[in-house]
Amino acid sequence: MARPRILIIEDEKLIRWSLRQRFEEEDYHVEEAENATTGISKLAAGVYDLVMLDHKLPDLTGLDVLRRIREQDGDVVVLMMTAYSNVEDAVQAMRLGAYDYVSKPFKMEDLMLTVGKALETTRLKREAATCGPRCRRNSASTAFSAAAPPCSICSRSSATWPKAAHRPSFCEAKAAPARTSSPRPSITTPTASTAPS
Repeated sequence: MARPRILIIEDEKLIRWSLRQRFEEEDYHVEEAENATTGISKLAAGVYDLVMLDHKLPDLTGLDVLRRIREQDGDVVVLMMTAYSNVEDAVQAMRLGAYDYVSKPFKMEDLMLTVGKALETTRLKREAATCGPRCRRNSASTAFSAAAPPCSICSRSSATWPKAAHRPSFCEAKAAPARTSSPRPSITTPTASTAPS
């Protein structure tokens, strides 16, 4: 499995350094941007599994950057960071699609748990995007394998489902025997002579 790629968009050098050190201990590939413009350029040039985004940047707000990230890549998971806890900003960030909102200074253990969950969300999103419809139905409730079983009706591989617009329910309908109308069994009601005494 490829190393998770994380982009840190943060103007404070010390925070970028401490996050990089901790993420590299987990064998994550880390890139940094000291402002919004550099971060947006890096996002346009590469694919990331997680973006750590500061709320206050020198050239744009974190919310402005989040809007631009959503325009470029609607699936990337974004974790907002702020030193100024503001409920309205947190709500706005979540509405714009941020995965979570963490306050600085953060406890590294708590942050790493959140980062781990965010990376798992990215992995599942990407698996679901490359897998067939059966996987997409199951991804919300259960963990699944990227190699889903073939259709039980036509034996077509799940890898071909998106290309062929394959729907197992369609195969089931085609394979189901036609219903024939059969006479309903007659129901007799007991009479006085047949009723048990």
